[in-house]
Amino acid sequence: MELCYRPSANLTMEFNRIRIEYEHCSPNGIEISDSDYCVLITKFVPVNLAAFITTVTAQAQASLLLRCQQQGLRTGVEDEERSEEMSLSPENMMTLLTC
Repeated sequence: MELCYRPSANLTMEFNRIRIEYEHCSPNGIEISDSDYCVLITKFVPVNLAAFITTVTAQAQASLLLRCQQQGLRTGVEDEERSEEMSLSPENMMTLLTC
């Protein structure tokens, strides 16, 4: 899925374009993981917004790791469930970027 942000376009409308393309992939046998979808969003938006969402994601991951350590829980990144918990969902990313 090759999409490019159109400068000066409404970001909410641009995200609707991404959603439509994403929804067309599954019926056509193309599976896109949430992780890949997030990467697509990060690469799609202008550089300043990509930097912002990357920072927010890193802060969320760091916060979760600290909470796990304080509670004595396992924090290994190899744990796939924990890794998913530490990531923003694609929809949450788009919401944060359009606030």
